[in-house]
Amino acid sequence: MPLLLLFVVLPMVELWLLLRVGAVLGAGATLGLVVGTGVLGASLARRQGMAVFQRLQAELQQGRQPTATMLEGFAILLAGVVLMTPGLLTDALGLALLVPPTRQAILASLRRRFEASIRSGRTQVHTFVGGRPASGDDPLDIGGGGGEMPPERVKDVPFSDVTPPRDEDPAAPA
Repeated sequence: MPLLLLFVVLPMVELWLLLRVGAVLGAGATLGLVVGTGVLGASLARRQGMAVFQRLQAELQQGRQPTATMLEGFAILLAGVVLMTPGLLTDALGLALLVPPTRQAILASLRRRFEASIRSGRTQVHTFVGGRPASGDDPLDIGGGGGEMPPERVKDVPFSDVTPPRDEDPAAPA
């Protein structure tokens, strides 16, 4: 049913809305509105996407899991895609996803719904650590806890330090 809405009903509503707006504003203004929101949205999505990418890199360098940042990046990508789709409803959704407070509210709402779905048992999350299912009583705790890797799965390999001495490092300050 959701695919029917997405691929049949939404385009029909978009077409109807474009025809109604075109009757009021005229064909040229309506076309300009659709093209303008696409160009503006693509520019905003690119700028915000780069900022999220830099934040993602910083979080990874600090050793933190960038889960929220990755979700924001996905929302910005989705915004860019729907802004390139001709239509006023999709443009409104895309622009809403590009406004940070609105995007965060939408993501928080989706997270609450997902957590409620897990707690009710409609959705199950299975995690694996070291090749085995993780243990834990909290269905929302997906951080692991499955113990150490079995000794037969651990491979000992020779190690040698290949870091050049400080005086041979070409990037070292002179």
